[in-house]
Amino acid sequence: RRTPLTLLSSSCFLLNRRQRLRLAAQQQLRRAP
Repeated sequence: RRTPLTLLSSSCFLLNRRQRLRLAAQQQLRRAP
């Protein structure tokens, strides 16, 4: 059986992007008074 490496990497990339966005949002919230 073949593992869709492109799909796996794309999903990993999306997950990383989402985490980064969430982290940035948290930082912005912390920065806000």
